[in-house]
Amino acid sequence: MYNNLEPNRLLTLTPNQREEFSRFVEWYFQTLESNRAHQPCIKWYLHPEAVDRLIALWSSSLTVAIPEVDGAGVVEGDEDALKHATSLRDWWREADIQNKMLFEGSSSPFSDCTHYIHSEPHTYERSMPEPRSFPKIDWPELKPFDVLSAE
Repeated sequence: MYNNLEPNRLLTLTPNQREEFSRFVEWYFQTLESNRAHQPCIKWYLHPEAVDRLIALWSSSLTVAIPEVDGAGVVEGDEDALKHATSLRDWWREADIQNKMLFEGSSSPFSDCTHYIHSEPHTYERSMPEPRSFPKIDWPELKPFDVLSAE
């Protein structure tokens, strides 16, 4: 849930991370530019959901490993590191999912924006004033296992 009272997560990045993140976002949006349907808001950084999704993609891109392969097709390098790394295929699969969440549908963060015009981000309020109570189990209503197996 996003609201105007939460601080922008971009402010939690260190100066070096801000620079790296900025380069990543520039590359990412340029990569998407070939698809005119996926145009970010001109002020994308003011949309908390978009910021969170882009930070998640950026941070997972830092663990992508492209293994070195020798002339015989054998993977070189630290096997344990490769096991824990994100594959490029998996990263793009996640990026495709995030693209749908960022750009498609009326609830996407940029749905009311264009590449030239910014609209305030969607905010969501709880529709129920208090949580409902969860139904309790009626233990006497349950039959013991041996009664069920005798039938």
